[in-house]
Amino acid sequence: EYKSYLRNMPSTTVSESSPSKPTKESPASANDVLKTKETGPVEPPPQTPDEVGGADAPPASTTISSSHNFLVGHDIILASASPRRLALLQQIGIPVTVIPSTFEENLPKSCTPAEYVTATAAAKARQVFDEHRGSVVIAADTVVVLDNTILEKPRDDDHARQMLRDLGGRTHSVVTGVCIRYGESRRNFHVESRVTFAEVGEELVEWYVATGEPRDKAGGYGIQGQGAVLVEQIAGCYFNVVGLPIHRVYRELRDLLAK
Repeated sequence: EYKSYLRNMPSTTVSESSPSKPTKESPASANDVLKTKETGPVEPPPQTPDEVGGADAPPASTTISSSHNFLVGHDIILASASPRRLALLQQIGIPVTVIPSTFEENLPKSCTPAEYVTATAAAKARQVFDEHRGSVVIAADTVVVLDNTILEKPRDDDHARQMLRDLGGRTHSVVTGVCIRYGESRRNFHVESRVTFAEVGEELVEWYVATGEPRDKAGGYGIQGQGAVLVEQIAGCYFNVVGLPIHRVYRELRDLLAK
């Protein structure tokens, strides 16, 4: 099924934009990640167990900066229940309405991780766009990849423990697929970041699982939360690891709507 989604996408819109290996120039230390958590607005609001956020999600901004004039007259819909993605869009001044997609993330995983997240994002966007054709729809899907195996949200705490043990002391990929729909236009792309975990002992694993944070996170951790203590360095876009490559999304929105 994912191949049908990919065949319907313009070939020029699917792209890879991050290095596959960590570089000396781009990695951020764990201290940098913790500093970002302390000072930046990407810390999610209190969440319900199913990650929807509901009334705890931050209110949508209705003010558009003069630098965002390309957004004037457009209704922007985020087809995701993730409060983290909502917070990132609000952080850069993009007013959005949240209408979560109900698409079941069950496409075959016989494809590459990039194809999987790109096709899943396209399916999410299509479902919401079909009901709101006058709006701009943004959808995304994020997975953690270790040894070419896709790690999504853990099934339970034991599964989360195993994920964290597997990730400990190793470098993995975080791949986010994004689809933006507007009128007859579509932008579909993916971004990859590389994350290196410190060695994690059983005491740290047990402490982190007990926080409850791994339960709704791809790969069983959240870099923007208490999971920051697990991360030794990253290469590529930090916000991509949180769940949305925000610069790339802004650039694609601007290019799409400023025409």
